[in-house]
Amino acid sequence: MSHLLELNDWQLSCYTEQGQCIYQQAAAAFAQDDQMTFGGPALAQGRIQPQTFNIQYLSRLSTEVLPRAIGPARNYADLIYHHLRAIQAEHGVTRAVVATPAHYSDEQLGLLLGIADEAGLNIQGFVDAALGHATATSTANYHLFDIGLNQTNLSELIVDQAEIRVGSASVFEGSGILGIVDAWLQVIANAFLQSSRFDPLHSAETEQQAFDQALAWITQGLPNDPQVTIDVDGHPRKADIPQTQLMSALEMRLPLGELKDLQTIGLTPRIASIPGLSELLSDRCHHVVTVTHDPQQLLTLYEPFAEGAPIRVVQGQLAATSATATDATPRTKKTAADNTSPATHLLTEHHALALTAEAVRAYFDEDGLLRPGAEVLVNGATPTRARLRCGDEVQSPIATWVAIRISE
Repeated sequence: MSHLLELNDWQLSCYTEQGQCIYQQAAAAFAQDDQMTFGGPALAQGRIQPQTFNIQYLSRLSTEVLPRAIGPARNYADLIYHHLRAIQAEHGVTRAVVATPAHYSDEQLGLLLGIADEAGLNIQGFVDAALGHATATSTANYHLFDIGLNQTNLSELIVDQAEIRVGSASVFEGSGILGIVDAWLQVIANAFLQSSRFDPLHSAETEQQAFDQALAWITQGLPNDPQVTIDVDGHPRKADIPQTQLMSALEMRLPLGELKDLQTIGLTPRIASIPGLSELLSDRCHHVVTVTHDPQQLLTLYEPFAEGAPIRVVQGQLAATSATATDATPRTKKTAADNTSPATHLLTEHHALALTAEAVRAYFDEDGLLRPGAEVLVNGATPTRARLRCGDEVQSPIATWVAIRISE
């Protein structure tokens, strides 16, 4: 059985042959006493101990020597090796097709083959990750906009009858998840300075607290009235964060000038989940849609080549699935607000079930938030935030629901 390994440094993901996500973590590495930690636990140490922390190794994918050794790793390739070994140890993955961003060079993929071989992972071949966002309803060329930790990516998808192929690809450094969080940290710092003359970025410990809370706005959803609490020697300091300033900082980080003349832009689920981004793009671009993510389609595209030497697949048949792209352009102001409002209930077969109901307690906690590791998909992908928004489609082993909001 082959797994699908998707290379994205914000969501380095591994899927089973049936499309089930069994691993999804950031490509972030931290070492203490030669013990390597990856993903979320590493991000939680990045501001406190930056000397033994790295978040560049997957986006660079090279043998470049690290400025300072991180545990047993001396270069970026070593960090990739140890991260692959960690995935293997946890999930026993031995064979995989690799979904890669279009901007990776053939030389980089050749290097990855060697690293994976050393790690005991048999890579059968490569398929462009953008092809996993093509649906049967794609009838014209469009561009796919995606995000990682360090950058955003724009891939051209060219549709010719029933065929689709990847054309040009662009990378915009500094506009990734970390760039957005860093911009929000400046807004947070200004809010604290204005209210209490306290700078949360003055020390590593308080900066990490601010970082964790700003990152949670991406993974769990932005509250209507954002607030940050910083613990200083056991004394909490709080500040209200102006949401309009957060949205202005987000706008400054995005490469909007590169997108404004494009006819159709498809947003991957991970970039569409960033608070306010879909609305921001819809106000400035011709036509913005959110597309689904289909890991099984990527495995299907590579299947005809599975028995030969590893190759790179950049075209194939359009996905023959019922998945459709959903229009993200708000028809009215009310629609835009509804799509970003936090959900309170799940709807199926005309029956509304509260997120706090006992029947779904296995998936949602007492506050109606998704439990970590809950066996559900949100909009066809592994959840990237705990709070559901109106319009989210939630799939579980027992039912498929649509998230809605019922006002008191």
